[in-house]
Amino acid sequence: MGSILRTNQNTPTGYFNFQSGDDRVRDETQQKADARLARVEGQIRAVRKMVAEDRYCIDVVRQVQAARSALRSLETLIIDDHVDTCVQHALEAGETGERREKVTELVSILTGKKK
Repeated sequence: MGSILRTNQNTPTGYFNFQSGDDRVRDETQQKADARLARVEGQIRAVRKMVAEDRYCIDVVRQVQAARSALRSLETLIIDDHVDTCVQHALEAGETGERREKVTELVSILTGKKK
């Protein structure tokens, strides 16, 4: 079962997409990401409306927390996809420098540090 390597045109250089003959895995990730983004958009619109309507502060904060949770879920989805594609590629086929770069990049994003 060979993998196809394709550079994704919509992401920074070095982001690779591995597929086993079709776009199923990456398409699934994109669909999930789109659904989560739609949820976040709805939650942010709700926060704006609640503020405009001078709703109870705690209710607004709860809606903000829901939006943050949805963003964390999206972040996890994207990081998981990155590990399954870019990091996996670097570990299997990359040079030592590329491996180190991907691992350092991953650690920095997980710890909240700027690269």
